[in-house]
Amino acid sequence: MTEGSIDLEELCARLGFSEIPEVLEAAETPVRRGHHLALLAGEGSGKASVVGLAVLEGCDPTEEALQALVLVPDAGHAWRIAAAVRRVVGPDGFRVACPSATPDEDRAPEGVEARSSHVLVGRPSRLLPEIRAGRHSISALRLLVLDRVADLQVLDEWGSVEPILETLPKECRRIAISDRVDPAFTGLIERQFPRARRWPEELLPGAVASEASQPAAPTEVVRCALSPATDFGQAFERCVRDADGLGSDRVDLVFESAEGAAWAAAELAVAGLEATVGDRDEVATVSLPGEGPPAVVRVGLPFRLDDLAGAFAGEGPRYVVIEPRHAPQMELLVRRMNRRLEPLRGRVLREELDPVRHYRMRIREAAGSADLMSELLVLEPLFDELGPVHLAAILSALLRRRDEERGPAVRPWADVEAASMKEGWAGERAAGKERARRRDEEVPRGARPSWTRLYFGVGRRDEVSPGDLVGAITGETGIAGAQVGKIEIMGNFSLVDIDSQVADEVMRKLDGVQIRGRDAPVRRDRES
Repeated sequence: MTEGSIDLEELCARLGFSEIPEVLEAAETPVRRGHHLALLAGEGSGKASVVGLAVLEGCDPTEEALQALVLVPDAGHAWRIAAAVRRVVGPDGFRVACPSATPDEDRAPEGVEARSSHVLVGRPSRLLPEIRAGRHSISALRLLVLDRVADLQVLDEWGSVEPILETLPKECRRIAISDRVDPAFTGLIERQFPRARRWPEELLPGAVASEASQPAAPTEVVRCALSPATDFGQAFERCVRDADGLGSDRVDLVFESAEGAAWAAAELAVAGLEATVGDRDEVATVSLPGEGPPAVVRVGLPFRLDDLAGAFAGEGPRYVVIEPRHAPQMELLVRRMNRRLEPLRGRVLREELDPVRHYRMRIREAAGSADLMSELLVLEPLFDELGPVHLAAILSALLRRRDEERGPAVRPWADVEAASMKEGWAGERAAGKERARRRDEEVPRGARPSWTRLYFGVGRRDEVSPGDLVGAITGETGIAGAQVGKIEIMGNFSLVDIDSQVADEVMRKLDGVQIRGRDAPVRRDRES
C-alpha cells in the first residue's frame, strides 16, 4: 500500500460494512498497482467499494476535470452506485454526480453540478450526447468502469459504449464488472481487456475456456427462496416444508447476527414451529429438532464464499433465503462451490387468507421463476418516461383487471374469510377448480395460452443474446413481445417458446433470415 492510501477497514467503515467484501480483497492489489480488471460480481457483493478504491488510488481531487466515468445500464442502478461511491470518496474531496433521466437537467447529490464533477455515473446513451456536445470532456479521464456489462448489451446500451471506448485516453484504466458470464462479457474482455486481471479465476480464467473444456455440470443443488427481507418469515416456512418433503425433519437456519436468529425463531413460533436459538462457528443459528443430517438454510447474502461454504458443510438439503436483487450474486457464489442454484417454488405452510398478501406472493413467485428478459426489452423505454414505481402500478392494475374479467383471483376479504370458516380451504380449492373448469369450457380454445418450442440454429458461439432473438422474431414477423416466452441459449443453438397460434408464421417468415450475420434455420424442437 502506497503512502497516503486508504486502509480497507476505513473504506468499508464509510460504507457501513462490518467486514471486508471478498471482491474488494481480491481487487486491492491490482487496483493499487494500476492494472485493468475484469470482475464477476453482482448486487450485494460490495463491488461499489472496488470502484471507490480505484477512484481514490487513480484520481486527484485537486484537479478540476472529469477523471472517472462509471457506465451502468439503467437510471435506478446509476443512483445506487453513485450514492455508494460518494460515501467512499466524498470525505477525500471528490465530487460525484449522476445525471438524471431528464435530458435537459443535470442533478447531483447535495447540489453538486454534474459538469464540475470528478466522477460521473450514468447510462451510456444518456452521457454520450453530452460528451459529443463538449459538455463533458473525457480527455483527462483516468478511470472507466463498465458495470453490469451483460445488461448493457441486453438493454441496448452497447451502441453508446463503443464510441466512448474508442476515444479513451491511452493511460485510462478500465474495470469491467458483470453478474454473469456471457458472450457480451467474454467478448469485451478479449477485445478491450486482454491483459486484465480476472476474478474469480475458477469462473473467469486468464484465457476464456472453450466450451469443450468446460467442467461437467454440477449435480449438487442449492435451493433458493426469493423474498423481500421484510417477509423472510414465509420464505423460512417454504424451505422447512420442502425439506420435510425430502425426508429431513431437522432444519438449521444460519444467520449472521443473534438479532436475526431471534427474529426468525419468533416468526417460526407464530407458524407453530418450536425452534431453538444457538450458535455455531461464530454464526447464530435457529434449529428445528429432528433426526438425521439437518437441512441447512443460509439466510441473507454473505460477502464471502467461505461463509456460505462453511454453512453448507456436511450432508442434507441446502437452501438460501435472499432478496430477489441478490439472486445473480448468490448464483455466482454457488457456482464457485461447483453447485447449481435452483428456485424454490410452492406455497407457504399456513394458508393465506389475506387477498392482498396473496397477490403479493404471486408477484414474488413470478419474479423468482419467470423468464422476464423479453418483457424487459419491451418495457425498458418506459422506465424513464413513467418511472418504475408508476409503471409497476399501471401493470398491476392491468393484471388485476384481467383477473377480474376471468373471475377474480384477488377476491374480496369477506368472501375468502366466509369460505374458510364455512367449508375449509380444501372445499374452497375444490370449488375454485370447478369454477376454473367451467370458465375453460366457456373460453374459445384458441384463447387459452399455449407455447410451441422452436429451434434456432444459432447460439453462444455466434455471440447471440436474448435481445437478438427477440428483435429478429418481433421485427420480421410483427408479433408482440408477450408472444415470445422462455429463451434458452446453448452452445450452437437456441430454444425459444413461441405462442402456438403464431409459431407457424414465425417459422415461415424467419426462413432464410440471418441473426448477427449468421444463417439461423428455424424449426420445431424435436423434444417438445
